[in-house]
Amino acid sequence: MRRLWILGLPFLVALSAALGDQLVAPTQAAAYDDGDYYRDRDLDDDDDALGSEVTVRYFRDELAPYGEWARVPTYGWAWRPYNVGAGWQPYTLGRWINTDYGWTWASDEPWGRSPYHYGRWYWDRRYGGWVWVPGRRWAPAWVDWREGARYWGWAPLPPTAAWQSETGIPTRTIIIEPRHYCFVEKRYLVEPNVHRYIAPPAQNVTIIHNTTNITHYALVNHRVANHAIREATVEKAIGHQVPRYPVAEVESAAPRAFHKPDAHGAPTRPAEQNEPRRGFEVQSAAPPAAVEARGREQVGHDRVDAAERERARLDHEREDRDRKAVERAQDAERQREAARTREAARQTDAERQRESLRRHELEVREHEANERREVERSREAAHQQAIRRQEAERARTERRAEDEAARRQQAEVERHRAPHPHPSQQQQQTDPRNGQAPPPRQPH
Repeated sequence: MRRLWILGLPFLVALSAALGDQLVAPTQAAAYDDGDYYRDRDLDDDDDALGSEVTVRYFRDELAPYGEWARVPTYGWAWRPYNVGAGWQPYTLGRWINTDYGWTWASDEPWGRSPYHYGRWYWDRRYGGWVWVPGRRWAPAWVDWREGARYWGWAPLPPTAAWQSETGIPTRTIIIEPRHYCFVEKRYLVEPNVHRYIAPPAQNVTIIHNTTNITHYALVNHRVANHAIREATVEKAIGHQVPRYPVAEVESAAPRAFHKPDAHGAPTRPAEQNEPRRGFEVQSAAPPAAVEARGREQVGHDRVDAAERERARLDHEREDRDRKAVERAQDAERQREAARTREAARQTDAERQRESLRRHELEVREHEANERREVERSREAAHQQAIRRQEAERARTERRAEDEAARRQQAEVERHRAPHPHPSQQQQQTDPRNGQAPPPRQPH
C-alpha cells in the first residue's frame, strides 16, 4: 500500500525556501512508495528491462512533449530531449540534495523527474547527442562517482551498467570516456546551479589520474541508495552541516512544470529551435500510440533487421576505436607522468650530488684550514723556543762576563794587596838595555 505524504502549507513554504527555487525532484507518488516506480508480472524483481516496450509505456506520454522517442540498435526504445544547448549533458542543470537514500539529483529541467532516476544515458555518435534508455528501477541518480584530494566527479552510467541484485553496479567493467565526467571542487558540490562550478572538460584526463572510483549503490528497504560520498566528508569540505531530507518531502516541496494543453487536450511541445537537428537513425520514427505490455518471451522476438545489426556492429567498432584512443591518451599521459617522475628523481639525485660535493668541499677546506692552523702553531712554538734559547744564551754570556769581571776585580784586589819594591831597587832591577827587569835570581 502506498504511503501518502500530506504536508501543511507552512511546512511546504519553509521547506521550499530551504531547498531553493531551482529544486526539482523525482515523481511524486510513484517514485517514493514502498516499491519501484512500477512492477510487472512478466519481469523479475531484479530485471531493469532497459529499453523494453514494457518499460517505455510508463514514460512515453510524460516525456513526449519534451523530446523524441525512437528505437535504436542494441538498446531498444530510447528518448532524447528537445532544445538542449551545445555541449549539454545529463546531470548538469540542477543540484545534489542529501536525502535518506543518499545523494539525490534534483533537476532544474521540466522533464527531469524520470530520466535522472530511471534508466541510463549514453552518447549517440550518429547524431552527436545524449540519449536516454528507460529502465524500471529507481535510484537517487544513476551516475559513476570519482573522488580525489580536490575534486568530486560524476558521469552518467551507460545502459551496459545494469543493476544486479548480488553485486549492484559492476563499475569496474564499465568504460566511460573522460570527457563525459563532471568535476567540481569539493566545496561546491551542494551548490545550486552546480554547472557553474564544473571544471573545463579539457582538464578531465589530468583530473581522472588524481581520482579513484568510489561508486557504491546498495539496497535500502528494497530501494537503491547512493552511498558513494559520506555526509561527514561533504560537511568537512564545505565547512557546515548538510541537511538531510526524506525523499518524499523533497518531492512534495519541489516545484512542478506546467504546460498549457493545446486545442486537442494534449500538452504543447516546447518551441523547437530554428536550427536543423539531426534525427535518430532508427527503425521507426516514434513508438505506437499504445504499447502492449508483453512478457519477456514475446519481447525477445523483437529482432532488428540486418541493416540495424550492421549499424550496431559499426557502432561497436567506433566505440572500440574511441575506447582505444582514450586508452592511448591515458597511456601517453601515464608515460608523461612517469617521465616527469623520472626527471624529478634525476633532479633530486643531481641536487643530492651537488649537496654532497658542497659538503665535501667544505670538509676539505676545513681540513686545510686545520692544517694551516697546525703549521702556524708549530711555527709559533719553534719561534718561542728559539727566543728562549737566545735568552738562555744571552743569560750565559752575561754570567760569563760577570764572572770574568769578578775575576779581574779579584786579581786587581790581590795585586793591590802584594808589597811593592823600592823605586831605587826597581830601577836597579831594570835592564838598562831594554827596560825590562831581569829575571829573579834563584836562591842558592
